[in-house]
Parts: sequence; C-alpha cells; structure tokens
Amino acid sequence: MLGVLVNVSTIIFGSIAGILLKKQIPKGKEEIFIDAVGIFTLSLGIIMVQSEKDVVSVVVSILLGSLLGEIFAIEEKLNKVAESLKNKIRGESRFVEGFVVSSVTFCVGPMAILGSIMDGMGDPSILVTKALLDGLMAIVYSSSLGIGVLFSFIPVFVYQGLIAFFSLYLKAIFSEKIIGDFTATGGLLLLGLGINILNLKKIKVANMLPSLIVVIIVTSIFF
Repeated sequence: MLGVLVNVSTIIFGSIAGILLKKQIPKGKEEIFIDAVGIFTLSLGIIMVQSEKDVVSVVVSILLGSLLGEIFAIEEKLNKVAESLKNKIRGESRFVEGFVVSSVTFCVGPMAILGSIMDGMGDPSILVTKALLDGLMAIVYSSSLGIGVLFSFIPVFVYQGLIAFFSLYLKAIFSEKIIGDFTATGGLLLLGLGINILNLKKIKVANMLPSLIVVIIVTSIFF
C-alpha cells in the first residue's frame, strides 16, 4: 500500500499548491487557464482512446454503462453529495466539476491498475511514478477548478487501495486486452469531461462511469 499512500499524498500536496497558485491569478484572467485545462483533458483522452484493442467492446460498454448510469441517476446523486460537501466548506462554483474531472483522470489508465496490482505485491515503483504525474496534474487542475480537485484523493485511495488489496486475484483478470479497452473507455470519458470544461456541450460524464466496469465484463466474456 506504500504506492497508494504516496499517490494520495502527491494529489493532496499538488492540489494545495494549485489552490495557492490560483490566488495569484489576476481576476478576469482565470478563463484562459480553464481553457488550457480543457484542451489538456481532451488531448489526454485522445491519447488514451488509442489504447483500445476492440472498438466494438468499447462502444458497447459505453452504451450499456451510460444506460445504467441514467437508470441509477449517478450524476444527480454525485452532484448532490459534492454540492453538500461544497456548501460545508464554502467551496467554489466549479467544485463539482473539479472533483469529477480529477477523480476520473487519476483513476483511469493502465498505470492506476498495473501500479496498484504491483503495489499490492510489494513493488510500489509504478505508482510512485504515477504519483509524480498526478501531483503535477493536481496543480494544473486545482489552479483552474479549485478545491474540488483536492477531494479526489478519496476515490483514488479507495479505488487503488482495493485493487492493491485484491492484487493476487486481479492480476489474473486484467489481461493486456482488458487494460487496453478499459483505458480507451476512460479516454472517452475524459473527452466528455474536456468538452464540459470548454462549455462546448453539457455531457453527463458521471452517468458513463459504469462503463468502466461494463468494459471489463464485456471484453473478458465476449472479446
């Protein structure tokens, strides 16, 4: 679990650094930084989508996952929780967006899965490398989207911690193909988040989160 703890720590310290940096940004100039974060998120999503091993698996998973998300109204419930947390700490208007964007960014990708598995088996090196990257991204995100990014350490700790805990079992499940399609599905979610940040269209990305579970099942059984 050492790698998980290091990863969580860099997200916390990176977020705090970004929040302090945000205070130095002149009023009225924040929009250019938000646009930069949106473009960065889009580009990261494009890179991750290229990891797909089977396009049909990814498409089917996105469709089924989105349907499940709509049925269970995940975005609405997540927004209520985040809004409640925001009100308690008197957070900014983009609290929810910062929380969702950073949580998805830090949790998807092969390094999160493989790193957590290896960490559970006693080798934290991959997660330590990921921690450095996440710390830098936390600075970028929190300097534009605020304190919501800081609280993304909670889902990261739970997600990576569970993978590390069950590492011996998950190592046999996560084949290269599953990891590729999982990463690509996460990339599509990041594309949606990037579009939201740039205010091009409102996409209920949180309702697509079940796709990350569905793609593992679909790819392992049918593809």
